[in-house]
Amino acid sequence: MNAVRQAYRHLRRTIRCALGRDIRFPIQTRVPAERHGSEYGGWWVCPTGLTADSVIYSLGIGEDVTFDLSMIATYGVAVHAFDPTPKSMAYLRSRHLPDAFRLHELGVGSHDGPARFFPPENPAHISHSLVAPADDRGEAIEVEVRRLSSIMHDLDHSTIDVLKMDIEGAEYDVLDEILDGHLPVRQILVEFHHRFRGIGVDRTRRTVQRLNAAGYRIFAASISGEEYSFILASETWVTAHGDTADGSHVRSRWIGLQRTMVAVMLLSRATWAAVSSFALCLLSAPLPRARRLRRRRRRQR
Repeated sequence: MNAVRQAYRHLRRTIRCALGRDIRFPIQTRVPAERHGSEYGGWWVCPTGLTADSVIYSLGIGEDVTFDLSMIATYGVAVHAFDPTPKSMAYLRSRHLPDAFRLHELGVGSHDGPARFFPPENPAHISHSLVAPADDRGEAIEVEVRRLSSIMHDLDHSTIDVLKMDIEGAEYDVLDEILDGHLPVRQILVEFHHRFRGIGVDRTRRTVQRLNAAGYRIFAASISGEEYSFILASETWVTAHGDTADGSHVRSRWIGLQRTMVAVMLLSRATWAAVSSFALCLLSAPLPRARRLRRRRRRQR
């Protein structure tokens, strides 16, 4: 059932991409990759060069720390986690987390200081956003926000080895700061939120183009096509495994085409079954009186 659901989602996303309402990027380079975390909260990471001294930032936690705990257990690193969301903070404080999980009740954005933090439209959801919704109901709270460069300065970090971001639309400002300020970040794991009102597909496209121009390449992507893992291609071991010229983007597109074909076949079978059932119902339904009489007369002749 999960395969059918994933195939359907892939087909729906492919249709949205064809209509210009969504966007999908191919794999651009081939490097070793490991997945850390749950199906919902997991991310692809390149393990090469990661040690216990690596600097890991995790922006946006929610109620899923499986990625952070897996990184701690696998590499013995300290993970600096940032999230000012009230529900998330309450959840994290109720958990018995290792000392290597270092929680900072901060948002990360385009300035240093207070900012309005908007709740989700669905009260059952957790994630708040620095991006104002179209219908501001006046329910925003005030949180403390810091720029990424300010956080690195405060924590005395000269570089970031892995930066994970799921921050509900604020990722564009953080990426702009990285690119404009030439902040040394080796891997960027990010979920793009161009589906949010006021952001749009073009902003994600421009951001990925800027990342590529700065030397970042996509080495992994989620099935949904919303989460991407980038690595700085200037690393010598990255170029040793090949860049876009090795044809990995072609394989990625072929895999995507295969998934689309599977989805079409599954939907075609379901459609054919529905049409067949409808036809049987029509055939088994009683004919109108006039038609029955005409058929009876033809038989008598």
